[in-house]
Amino acid sequence: MMATGHLSSRFFEAAPKRVVANNQSTAELLIRLGLTDTMAGVAALYGETSEDIAEEFSRIPVLANGYVGKEVTLGANPDLIIGRGDLFADAEWGVGSVDELNSLGIRTYIFNTCKRGATVDALFQDIEELGKIFSVQDHALAFADSLHSRINHLTDTLSGVAPQLTYAYVSYSDGDLSVYSATSDTFQNDALNMINLDNAFKMQPVRSHWSSLSQPILMFY
Repeated sequence: MMATGHLSSRFFEAAPKRVVANNQSTAELLIRLGLTDTMAGVAALYGETSEDIAEEFSRIPVLANGYVGKEVTLGANPDLIIGRGDLFADAEWGVGSVDELNSLGIRTYIFNTCKRGATVDALFQDIEELGKIFSVQDHALAFADSLHSRINHLTDTLSGVAPQLTYAYVSYSDGDLSVYSATSDTFQNDALNMINLDNAFKMQPVRSHWSSLSQPILMFY
């Protein structure tokens, strides 16, 4: 099949059998589509896995707890590398560029949710496309339906009840407060808008998604 998404069209003549996920959430999505046995590796682990899929997640080889490089990724002998678009880079922390990987016969899939301007609808596009690529349309439809039900429950519950609040993604390291502006992360902003949260720093310049802020400035926002 042909899946049209971020960067280019991707052609899949057969369902992939050895898949590397370049981050944890990608692997969790594949598990929920019934694809655990196709997983040849995962990287970028950053939190606890939901209890209902923890056992299956533990079966996936961990290539790196942080970001994984190209050499280790290729060592897993993948026929598909899938995940976040910014990790497809020819760098120490990247799995390799899309063009380079494709030239080696390794297919790539970058989530539509990574595209500038993406909304929550992009997630459902990814689920649908993955269902076709792996021939698991029934699993994909069931998972999409479950997400729609959860979204409808949240929006119905909060409609006319909770006031809109502003939020900031703040981290603390070596005495400095930093905030992730999420300027280009339109998917995250759209998802949080569903629960009446608005990103306080979404209008920060695109050139600086992470910026150090003093405590008074942060408190001002």
